[in-house]
Amino acid sequence: MRELAATPNPEARALLAELLVGLTMAQAAAAPKLFQLRRQLGETVLVKLLIIILSCAPSSTRCA
Repeated sequence: MRELAATPNPEARALLAELLVGLTMAQAAAAPKLFQLRRQLGETVLVKLLIIILSCAPSSTRCA
């Protein structure tokens, strides 16, 4: 997460902040899709975002 937060790409940092805050169903439906993000940010940044989101999922749902 630290590496992604330090990326010079401000769009990637803003996207990470939005994803960590949480989205409504309407926001999620209107959000860019994975294939679009892959084109915009690159595959490496997309994979990092997905890893961060998946690693936060258990703590946000109170699952162990």
